[in-house]
Amino acid sequence: MLLILIALLAQAQPVFTEDFPSGSQVDLNQGFYVCETPNPRDTVDQLVEILDGNVRRDRADSLGCPFVFQPEHPHRVTVIDHTADICLDVRSSSYNAYCGREAHQLTIQDGSKRETVIWISLDVDYDEN
Repeated sequence: MLLILIALLAQAQPVFTEDFPSGSQVDLNQGFYVCETPNPRDTVDQLVEILDGNVRRDRADSLGCPFVFQPEHPHRVTVIDHTADICLDVRSSSYNAYCGREAHQLTIQDGSKRETVIWISLDVDYDEN
């Protein structure tokens, strides 16, 4: 029975902690990277591997994706590039496998301005109090 459960967990697609459906309003209040690069997908791959926040932000800046912090400022998601979704450090609970570290590439709209941004869970400080 235990082997069957382990096999099912191994086959299950991991669940992302954050969901950014197209057309939704999201508050990216923990910060995100605004990309002016021709291929942000390569940048997503690089940044999610850097665990140190200061090093990650310096690297993002050098790649043309500076970190932006806008507390309590909602943005409308116009497109999420699911091919750029990254799920690392997969962990298992009783019934699910979930991402311990994740990254998403989104196109957001702020007024009339559209931007390609990268959101990385490493930049989120979940207050557990």
